[in-house]
Amino acid sequence: MNSEEFTKVVLNGAKTKKQQLEVMKELIKRGYKWACREENTVYFYSMKPKKYRDFGWGYREEDVNKSAALPAYPIEMENDLIENTSRYPYETALLIKKMEGAEE
Repeated sequence: MNSEEFTKVVLNGAKTKKQQLEVMKELIKRGYKWACREENTVYFYSMKPKKYRDFGWGYREEDVNKSAALPAYPIEMENDLIENTSRYPYETALLIKKMEGAEE
């Protein structure tokens, strides 16, 4: 997936399973290792995020202070692989394996 295709999918949402896989693989290359879902949007994080009661998902303050955290990357994905408002984040690499296994 080239940069132009990636941007188009990100702006319009990842509608197909193939697009979702390609987007997640590209995000792993860019350093995003964790995923959390809120309604129809999946947020990708470079470091393991924390669930805040009144805010939703986000980085811990010490992670942001280390400057190791990339900004969260939201992508619209209608997918049951990640439970809505989950209590824990998912490793993006494991989601890819799970999706690829579901195709077989």
